[in-house]
Amino acid sequence: MAFADPLTFAYDAGNITLNRLAPVGNATVYFGYGTNLTVTLTIKHNIPAVGASGEAHLCRVDIDHFDATTGALLRRSSAWANIRTDGGTQDVENSEDVTEALIDFLSDGNITKLVSRQS
Repeated sequence: MAFADPLTFAYDAGNITLNRLAPVGNATVYFGYGTNLTVTLTIKHNIPAVGASGEAHLCRVDIDHFDATTGALLRRSSAWANIRTDGGTQDVENSEDVTEALIDFLSDGNITKLVSRQS
């Protein structure tokens, strides 16, 4: 089952609509615009041979911020998660559990600590 097209993407107390671009192989890119920014969401899957380890699922968000006056690129902010199984075949429930644990850890307070270089 594919993700919705378009997707609604929450960003900085607002929502941005992302439209699916043409998928290529095991990857799909979604793209959208906000005020002085563009959003690219990339989803990629690495699917090994049946019974082999190394299955991985990447979800990456890139946000390009532009100057409101000149339109010049100011910066790119990126965040991604790579959900990977090694040493055996993927168990969907285990992959969901470890991902949910990471999401729970990355509460607003812990994200602030992380990007403030605390560990």
